[in-house]
Amino acid sequence: MRYVHQIEVAEGSSWQVIAEGDGPEEHDGTAADYGRCVLQQWIDDQSSLIDAGGLSYGEDGYTDQDGNPLIQARVAFAEDPFPFDGPDGHVVAVDCTQLDDPSPEIAALEAARERKLYAKMLDSLASDELEEALQAAHAVGGRSANWFAEFVYPAISRPVALRAMR
Repeated sequence: MRYVHQIEVAEGSSWQVIAEGDGPEEHDGTAADYGRCVLQQWIDDQSSLIDAGGLSYGEDGYTDQDGNPLIQARVAFAEDPFPFDGPDGHVVAVDCTQLDDPSPEIAALEAARERKLYAKMLDSLASDELEEALQAAHAVGGRSANWFAEFVYPAISRPVALRAMR
């Protein structure tokens, strides 16, 4: 699978992007596994900068005094046209307390979550494509809106199709 990523640090109650990957990267594991890899690599590469920023490195990674994570990687599918600010949020976050390899059960859960997120992203992209094609075909004319609504069913419901053609 191909992924893109961002590295973020906690600032108050929000996360701020401090680094982004150079572009899509191929990875044989899950998005969470990829996130663990890029976050660990970033921490290893940037440890002097992190220390200068006042963060501490403890047993669980870069955390605050209460053990809350201060660094995370966000990973998205490379095919997502709006990977980090799209409305559907097909993003996996891995924080600095999650760098160890997961148990087999958690790894299976990560894989299942990823399949579902990927399917949701593909469905969202297909819905957008179908709506655009429906509008373009309807604009050319020659058929009624009801004909088009019946044609695209069951991919989308009749009421949704009719709304798309308004």
